[in-house]
Amino acid sequence: VLLPQPGMPGYYYAFMSVTDTVTFDSYLGAIHIDAEANGGGGEVLGGVLNLGVELGVGLGVVPGTTEDTLWVWASSMAENTIMAIPITAAGIGPPHVALSGLQVNSWLNTYFKASRTNDRLAFVSGWPYTVHLAKLQPNGAFAFDLLTLDQPGTQAVDLEFSPDGRFLYTSSLDPEGGHIWQYDLSVWQSDVIFASRTAVEADSALRTRVMQLGPDDRVYTWTGDLDSTSLSVIQNPNQLGLACGHDLYSVPLPPGVTLGSVDFSRPNLWWPRDWPTGLQDTWTSPAQKLSVFPTPSLQQAVLRIPGGVLPNAALSIIAYAVSGQQVQLRAERTAEGLVLHRGNLPAGVYGILVQAGNRSAYRATVVWAYGPVE
Repeated sequence: VLLPQPGMPGYYYAFMSVTDTVTFDSYLGAIHIDAEANGGGGEVLGGVLNLGVELGVGLGVVPGTTEDTLWVWASSMAENTIMAIPITAAGIGPPHVALSGLQVNSWLNTYFKASRTNDRLAFVSGWPYTVHLAKLQPNGAFAFDLLTLDQPGTQAVDLEFSPDGRFLYTSSLDPEGGHIWQYDLSVWQSDVIFASRTAVEADSALRTRVMQLGPDDRVYTWTGDLDSTSLSVIQNPNQLGLACGHDLYSVPLPPGVTLGSVDFSRPNLWWPRDWPTGLQDTWTSPAQKLSVFPTPSLQQAVLRIPGGVLPNAALSIIAYAVSGQQVQLRAERTAEGLVLHRGNLPAGVYGILVQAGNRSAYRATVVWAYGPVE
């Protein structure tokens, strides 16, 4: 997750899960970036900040109601809680417990959302993929009134709020096929909310992987059709039941772009308007996400397809610095994967687009470290 630092134009914090290559302990790491340094190439200010062991398995952003603070929320496997971390012009503040009382493993996946009205939070616990709801304090620092929507036999995949915050939409994979559900949150009781559940889409072949509220107040979804050249959309998400209007495959993708084996992991499909265009193009690309090892990297980074190999085709590689400036990277295909060589690039966050032949597209985020990793 890459966030602009409030009150500091051109400065960003990048949050990531970091694994120590010696001890294999994982922790939530952050790096501070000056996007305008080095002629727009960007610069990492210092090393990697360790924000806590076993934090960061799931990440989400809660804007809050004050312009001088953003909140990064992170799950804690050690404490079975959700922690909130403030970001201000002064830097990153200490984490605190924002939500406790979870009766299930709080190993959150990345499907973790705050409502645009900033008064509700929803997330999916990693096991058994159950939907949870909570109310947010207006400042974004704490949540309360935790609810669980028990859905036996249903595996929740992603979720999204309507623009007005009244409805929650979830996508699920069920024994009889996939669904997109709408829940009415007008009455804050688990049984009442569950009783309001309406299937706005049901299809034995439906495999909706992502739901994301767009800047036009429509909720965009991607299904499991690997050769699809379009996205689906909920046209009127503030409307009750089928009046919300889920239109399958109604938003065409740019020519030549397909969704084969897409992993729409966060960052989200939509970005604040003031973010660099080059990185927006990289991270919002409908392309399969590559794993990167190690993270952060010093001189070389290895890119791999999780559970697969890159196609045996000519590779075209484009890299962007955090400022959006296109930069040069040398790459070679090896038995380990696609190896990127840093060369003389300054430390920082870089978005990578890889095109294999004229069909398969891939993306990755590489962090080049400044000196030894702390």
